[in-house]
Amino acid sequence: MVDHIEHDTEKNVAWSGNKHMDDAARILHEAGGHREYSVEDRRRVLRRIDIFVCIPMCITYFIQQVSRTATDSNLEKTG
Repeated sequence: MVDHIEHDTEKNVAWSGNKHMDDAARILHEAGGHREYSVEDRRRVLRRIDIFVCIPMCITYFIQQVSRTATDSNLEKTG
């Protein structure tokens, strides 16, 4: 957690407190700080997550289930 932020005239902002959080806060500040995203942007990001994360996960789980079913039926035949 950031303890506090001191404004400096030379560097614009001098950071103190937790080093890791200060680096993240500094990068965010240099990038322009907080940004508001439109509903359309949020939907686009969620759609990409659905396509590139959820679909491959569902395919992977399906393949695992098929593999388990095939392994279980092979064990019943040999056992």
